[in-house]
Amino acid sequence: VVQFAMALASIGAGLACAWDGPTIWRGIFTVSAAMAAAGITHHEASLWGLCPNLISDFVLMMQAGAAVALAVHVGFEGSQVLLGVVLGLVAAYGFGDWARALEMTAPGISLLWYELGAVCGFLLYTVWRKAVLSTVSPLLGGFLVTVGLGVLLGRIAGAAGAAPQALPAADVPWITAATKMLGRGGSLALPVHCACAMLASLVHSCWEVRWLSVGILVSSIFVAAISAVTGFLCSLWGGSSPQGPGGVLSSGNGCPEWLASTEDWQWPIFGCVVWASITGVAAWRQLGLLARWEAENFWRSDMYQQGVVLPGAPPYEDPGGDGATFATRLPPEYYGDGMTMDGRDFPLTGAAPPKDAWSSFSQGMDNWWRSVTDQEPTKARRINSGDFGKPYMSRG
Repeated sequence: VVQFAMALASIGAGLACAWDGPTIWRGIFTVSAAMAAAGITHHEASLWGLCPNLISDFVLMMQAGAAVALAVHVGFEGSQVLLGVVLGLVAAYGFGDWARALEMTAPGISLLWYELGAVCGFLLYTVWRKAVLSTVSPLLGGFLVTVGLGVLLGRIAGAAGAAPQALPAADVPWITAATKMLGRGGSLALPVHCACAMLASLVHSCWEVRWLSVGILVSSIFVAAISAVTGFLCSLWGGSSPQGPGGVLSSGNGCPEWLASTEDWQWPIFGCVVWASITGVAAWRQLGLLARWEAENFWRSDMYQQGVVLPGAPPYEDPGGDGATFATRLPPEYYGDGMTMDGRDFPLTGAAPPKDAWSSFSQGMDNWWRSVTDQEPTKARRINSGDFGKPYMSRG
């Protein structure tokens, strides 16, 4: 029952990450901060004997957790600054042996390295956060969904008396199925996949070619799946030849374990194919929505409102139904009485593409998700605030 519940929870969490990574990250971080505050409060209260009974301890924990959750929710961007700086500093210190070794010959280089790590952590969790989450969230979401489905289907097949080799056995726990799907490297292979996700984010920010970014994102998954069967990359790495499908190749020649072939290769290759499929579809969608998310980015919204439109930002669609025209200018309600349109008033660019059933369904799901997460569209929020024309006034 526990493993069945874990599989269902894994599928639910994975679908949420695959659908809207930035919003899910905000919820996960808020809940994690509240739980950490509640745990610290419980430890300190027990250490100082502040709570006479269990009920008072529980109330104190809930109060501390709720206070931190409210503080994180209201000042989310500030909390991301602190988180990014601290994690960047810790990461720089962990990888700073080389800098500390050069401290005698180059005084201050270790401090410079720590400061660089703090700056990179700040950028990663603030300015670049949504761009990175647009690739990392589909990757992790697809992984959770695949493992959850594998465990669930494996137990259902086991109950029916079948034992397909492409699925985990009925008695295999969730964590074992997850590590086996990653090949011989186990959990050590996840940083490699996340590094490919970061590379995909960088490529998309430079060229904005979705198919290229998605291809880079899923490339490591397909490479791991093929190498788990054949081990051909390890043969190229060190000159050894694998024993064929099912043969075990020793990685003593320096080849990374996540590229070595494995005996039980059926579940890794089937799981990686499903994982790559889910990741590719989710990443394609989230990268398509990235321009809209970046328009509401706290760290870039000032540039956006001053007319520095982010690359790939969707133009305004004239509400005339199918076959209407796109206009690169803003809708009329953005301009108040006596205000003139500035240099962003461009002519129409052509006919809008016809709407199909999938786009209507996707738009409906997006509207429902924004209503659940209280993400009011930027245009409506600006109009309702009575400040709809000011940032776009002519400065002549």
